[in-house]
Amino acid sequence: MSPLALWNVNTLLMIGGIVAVVVACAVWVRRRRRRQDRNGH
Repeated sequence: MSPLALWNVNTLLMIGGIVAVVVACAVWVRRRRRRQDRNGH
């Protein structure tokens, strides 16, 4: 495997992880906003 291919795989994994985190945060915020039992941020 060439270093460029390895770098591409690493970049794809990193982007996938960031997307997963962003989606999880969006779902969590949406779920939290639906029921505001605590006055948080």
